Amino acid sequence: MKTFILKIILIVLLVFVSRPAQAAYPVEIYFFYSQNCPVCYEAGMFLGSLVKKYPEIKIKDFEMTNPENQMIYFAFGQAYNLNLNETPVPFILIGEKSFTSYAPAISSEIEQTAIKCLSLGCASPMEKLDYLTDEKTNKNKTSKIIVWLLISVIIIFIFFLLKKPKKINPDF
Repeated sequence: MKTFILKIILIVLLVFVSRPAQAAYPVEIYFFYSQNCPVCYEAGMFLGSLVKKYPEIKIKDFEMTNPENQMIYFAFGQAYNLNLNETPVPFILIGEKSFTSYAPAISSEIEQTAIKCLSLGCASPMEKLDYLTDEKTNKNKTSKIIVWLLISVIIIFIFFLLKKPKKINPDF
């Protein structure tokens, strides 16, 4: 009987010990930079080392001389409640967190944010941008509905004002 219980315990331990670790969540890092920016170069090198260390990290880079990338840059600024007119590149986004510059001193904070996202999962910065766009669309739809309701009420009100009252027959 003792050997049977020991075998069961051994099997249970082997099942739990040999279970592979949970796979890391994929992480998207958005990186805005300028080719003429030495700090951007340092940031790019650092982000490249993160990708080598954590292959689940994907870097989406945006060079700022491209006008489309500039539009995306300012859209993200609005989504993250930042005034990017006063913020130079590099600009790094990971989940809900934004880094409006780079220095070796904040590299550990960037890495810790990425590790947290790898283990717990984080929304892509694009999801935050999509949410902002959806929110604006919903506000526009709501305001259109309100305008149509007001117009309908005004039309009904005018209809009742212009409607001639029926004469009541006193002979009844």
